[in-house]
Parts: sequence; structure tokens; C-alpha cells
Amino acid sequence: MREAVTVTLVFKESETEYGVNGMLVGETSFVTVGYRNNTVREISGVKGLVSVRDRLGEELASFTASVDTTILAGQSITSTGSRSIEYAPGVNKDRNPAEFDDTNKYDIVWFPEVIVFTDGMKLEVLDSDG
Repeated sequence: MREAVTVTLVFKESETEYGVNGMLVGETSFVTVGYRNNTVREISGVKGLVSVRDRLGEELASFTASVDTTILAGQSITSTGSRSIEYAPGVNKDRNPAEFDDTNKYDIVWFPEVIVFTDGMKLEVLDSDG
């Protein structure tokens, strides 16, 4: 399934939120994801997990990405979404994807969960129960 649709981060930015004492309490990350349909069939929707990893494979951030816009065979589209990142004082285990500039070395790993084609066919990853 990973070969059917490939993804890339096209654009990223963030807005920070500060508390009463000027302490950083959260951020909203805005990410534009590019989707490429590598199949010969039109896709009507796709959903999966995007994992941002350093060159050693350590996950720096992850988020769910989905789009329900038709992606023609062999074509690409973009979709912008956002997510809120809450910080606990002194803890930052989930970094903001907007922090990764072009000079940082990172990999995007795509874990598709479901791909729906316009003809009704569906590819999906089944959980261990199903």
C-alpha cells in the first residue's frame, strides 16, 4: 500500500501559545502534505500516519494525515491540516514538525491505513482483531 500513495511535507509553520507568565504552553502546527497517486486508478480518499524521523530512525514527531479529494491516476495534490501540541513543563517528547527546516536531515515515513478508489475498491490495514 505504501507504494500506491506517497507523501511529502510541502510546507510547515507554527503558531505559539504562551501562558500568563510568558511560558510556552502549546503550539499549533500547520502542515501541508503532498499526496501522489502512483496507481493507474483514481483515488477518492486516503488516510494514514506520517512519521518524521531522524537519519538514525528515531521518531521526532508523527501525525495522522488524510484527504478526501479525488487524486487522479499518476497525479499529485496537496492538503493543509493542523494539530495542536501541548507541552508539559520540562518535557518535549513530541517535537513540532514546523521546526524541521531544510538544513535538518530527516525522513518522512508514510504508514497508510486506508486508500479508497473512486470505483469503490478499498485497501486497508486490518487491526489485529480483524
